Amino acid sequence: MDNVHEKVKKEVHKKAGPEHTDKPGCKIKYECDFCDFSTNRLVFLENHIELLHSGIKNYKCHLCDHSEFIEFKLRNHINVVHLNILKYKCKYCDHRALTKSRLYYHTRTVHKEEMSYSCRLCSYNSTNKSRICSHTKFVHMKVKKHKCAYCDYTTTTKYSLGAHMNCVHAALKKHQCHLCDFKSNLKSNLNAHIDIVHLKIKNHKCHLCDYKAKYQKDVKRHFDSVHSTLVRTKVRKHKCTLCDYSATTSYSLKQHMDCIHLALKKHQCHLCDFKTNTKSNLKTHVNIVHLRIKNHQCTLCDYKANSRSDIKRHIDSIHSNLKEMK
Repeated sequence: MDNVHEKVKKEVHKKAGPEHTDKPGCKIKYECDFCDFSTNRLVFLENHIELLHSGIKNYKCHLCDHSEFIEFKLRNHINVVHLNILKYKCKYCDHRALTKSRLYYHTRTVHKEEMSYSCRLCSYNSTNKSRICSHTKFVHMKVKKHKCAYCDYTTTTKYSLGAHMNCVHAALKKHQCHLCDFKSNLKSNLNAHIDIVHLKIKNHKCHLCDYKAKYQKDVKRHFDSVHSTLVRTKVRKHKCTLCDYSATTSYSLKQHMDCIHLALKKHQCHLCDFKTNTKSNLKTHVNIVHLRIKNHQCTLCDYKANSRSDIKRHIDSIHSNLKEMK
């Protein structure tokens, strides 16, 4: 029997190979014996085989009737049952485990209370030893390493310092203009103030003329009032060959051709026979006809409607007197 025991032990260690290495960072590749699936996590391989190849147990123990679907699990069986190899011992009881992960699982589930660390100075406890150290350092030793840059306030945590800054120094504006009373908490804001107010720098320029402005919104206002008509006539360079229609983009021209001249209605409602040439029209149809969504509301009462035209019709008929009074 001793010879058999030694033979099994040698065979197990011979087959173990790199799968049992304890070197940190070593990447192990587990391959499925029934298909091309491979992974670097044993648990993933086990799940894969249980889901796809359940019932296939080709690995049979030569010492008993036990069989497994994966070779690694058969080796575990031999180690535990026949060789009694359980090298990881629990420090709280006599339990032994085959792997570190199984021992950790046992400790976390069975000895949860024993694993917790307690503060020697109060009733605080934690499962994390480093948290106990931090607790002792900041609560009992009163170590206040976080200091405010604007006053003498100190605190034990970065969070408390942030709360202090928000409450006490939120309105602090340390960057002051040397030409006026303007203050800001950001240097970039101060620079922008000086450029615009004192140096009269106009960085924003119209791309159609020589107009310049301090702010982009002023350029847009200028563009809309001065160049809007010019842009409409100039930019519409895509002309329809079948009518007088012109568009600013080739995509808009194509839509015009599909809708008006080709009468293409490729978008069909899945709830009725309605067809349309654009996806947006189909969505509007579904919302109004089938979902009964009423997105438009009267500003004078609680009435809602599917379209703006219905709202206008409602106001003209119901609130006409109120409109005249206004």
